[in-house]
Amino acid sequence: MPRYRDLGGVPVKRMNAAPPSLTLPRLLFIAFIFRPGLATMGPLLPDIRRDLALSGTGTSLLVLAPLVCFGAGAFIVPRLTGRWTTYTVFSAALGLLSISLAGRVLGGTPLLFLGTVGVGAAVAVLNVLVPHLVATQFPVRVGPVTGGYSSMFTASAAVAALIAVPVAAAGPWGWRGALFSWSLVAVAALLVWRRTAIVEDPAPVPAPVGAGLWVVDMAKRPGVLPVTTFMGLQSLTFYTVLA
Repeated sequence: MPRYRDLGGVPVKRMNAAPPSLTLPRLLFIAFIFRPGLATMGPLLPDIRRDLALSGTGTSLLVLAPLVCFGAGAFIVPRLTGRWTTYTVFSAALGLLSISLAGRVLGGTPLLFLGTVGVGAAVAVLNVLVPHLVATQFPVRVGPVTGGYSSMFTASAAVAALIAVPVAAAGPWGWRGALFSWSLVAVAALLVWRRTAIVEDPAPVPAPVGAGLWVVDMAKRPGVLPVTTFMGLQSLTFYTVLA
């Protein structure tokens, strides 16, 4: 029911203030949480292995799981945005990231793996959606904004890796506290996002049957293979160092 208040005897509908639009500082703050959930794992792996008695194979799988999610995200996100709006999918991904960052430290090895997969899946979705957000929300500043959020990815990963061990050593919960702390930042990013308005695309249209064949068509285009190989090797270098 709409609420009214009397103003000089005239009923006036009380309007809620519209949420602010997506600005560059808001986008950079949200982007700050994309990498710490993964970057903190490498420095803390010795403590995690010792505490949970992980084997070498188990440790390798723990590091590999998010990267597999990153690859799968490129194929899953178009189907998600075909059913729901970008705002809804982005909100769900930030929610999953917050829950996974917190939940993976609350139990033993199974919960750690489950939470890490959740972190990878959430970040995979966010990775794909951010360039789309930049193109739709900052159409005349795509280049500078892309450079800004890409730099934030690198900076947040560096900060997270740098402080992981000191935070674990300073707190009573060790590596669990160091990992859990980033869930608080993720919740803050989610709250900022939920108070942000974006320009949405027209109503989503479900992808037709066989729409996945675009991958085959794209692979046949000149220049696609060299660019894909270059980007893949670049990512391989980054995540190898990160792990």
